[in-house]
Amino acid sequence: MAELAPSTTHRLLQALQSQGFVTQENEQGLWRIDVKTFRIGNSFLEARDVVATSRPLLRRLTAETGETANLGIRDGDTAVFRPA
Repeated sequence: MAELAPSTTHRLLQALQSQGFVTQENEQGLWRIDVKTFRIGNSFLEARDVVATSRPLLRRLTAETGETANLGIRDGDTAVFRPA
């Protein structure tokens, strides 16, 4: 978790919004990633050939078990998941 002052966080989010990386909902004021951020994330995975390599394995796992399979990329002590 980033330990930033609320004013710093707001300025960073406004800068990301001006570049099309995040949007803010008007009703609740929640911030969400935008399509541009999603595209960059997918480009990262494709550049590492992770998606192409794992997709057939995840599909086979799903078919054999009847369960959902997800791709997780390790990020330090956590994982970032992408649906199969």
